[in-house]
Amino acid sequence: MARIRPFEGYTVRQDLAARVVAPAYDTLTPEVRLRIAGADPLSYLNITHSVDDYPPNVRPRPEELAAAAANRLQSMLADGVFERHAAQLFVYRIATADHVQTGIVAEVPVAEYRKGLVKRHESVRDHKVDELLRHTDAVSAVASPISLTYRALAGIDSAVGELAEADPMIRFETPNGEEHAAWAVSSPANVDLLTALFADVDSLYITDGHHRAATADRRAEEHPEVDHFLAAIFPDHQMRTLAFNRCVTDHGFATVADLLQAVGERFDVAEAGYPVPKPGELSMYAHGLWYLLTPREERASTEPLSALDVSILHNELLGPVLGISDLETDPRLSYVPGSVELEQVALQCPPRGVAFALHPTSVHEVMVISDLGQLMPPKSTWFYPKLRSGLFLRAW
Repeated sequence: MARIRPFEGYTVRQDLAARVVAPAYDTLTPEVRLRIAGADPLSYLNITHSVDDYPPNVRPRPEELAAAAANRLQSMLADGVFERHAAQLFVYRIATADHVQTGIVAEVPVAEYRKGLVKRHESVRDHKVDELLRHTDAVSAVASPISLTYRALAGIDSAVGELAEADPMIRFETPNGEEHAAWAVSSPANVDLLTALFADVDSLYITDGHHRAATADRRAEEHPEVDHFLAAIFPDHQMRTLAFNRCVTDHGFATVADLLQAVGERFDVAEAGYPVPKPGELSMYAHGLWYLLTPREERASTEPLSALDVSILHNELLGPVLGISDLETDPRLSYVPGSVELEQVALQCPPRGVAFALHPTSVHEVMVISDLGQLMPPKSTWFYPKLRSGLFLRAW
């Protein structure tokens, strides 16, 4: 069973929401983060950005930036930018031109994560957890919910849908055309209904926020009174995944013919037009052309993790052909979210570079791998739309 519970905290003021609520920190480049933060003092990026956002010659010390973030948040609270609420849940909807997902924002006990009822599919880096822990300790708050999903239940869909029929307490649009809306669930009867319905959910699955979940676990070890994390929980049938493509700046071969020969030892290679890879296929861009790569039958796997397209790319091509052994730190390798058009990926590819387009990893695949207790390669999923920071605030 999955335990959720109401939480005391803050929500951003309706009239300031569009200014305060900011894109998730890790979806932006340092330059964009710094530009957005500098354009509006109320942007929550003024609280979440890090020293890496600054040029080296003007980079503040981590403790200075943390203190500034804490002071900024306290100032925003004192100025009434956020409104305090008693313990309650929220219905939360994100809508784009062609997609809608509606879920619940709640507090989830860290114990659920430790017991494996909140499941992960990616590894975490200790230094990133250390950074997040220093930040949350300094500001004594979190404003970026961890995104979770679950195998949908009709009862939850029905209850959430009914609650979202009323006028929302907060509704605003973002510059990229998303609409965000929230409804307070303060009635004890409705809170009890939702917590009881979620008790029938076997597992929750992290879709975004692996490092934040690990940080909450560490924080609870050091501060047992903070035994929870803030989460936005959506049913699996409303989650949308996009591809997470790759670009390698230098393939390392003398000629494109040498590259294709090496790739051809592991894949059937054919020239392709605009790449639309199906499951089990990869698309590769090199020297002005796209190629369709189909793994050789003898190299195919039925084991769920190895059979993932992203695993095939990493295990059969990036490592053995291009010599990329460290998928986290190799400077030649970058990751391009599927929201970026492939024409742009090709245009940005250096003359000796090579790009790879993948079919999106499905929500079902994420759940299967998580249930097996296995971890996918880095950047295997790109769930869209993304949660933003500063709409909900949990302070302690």
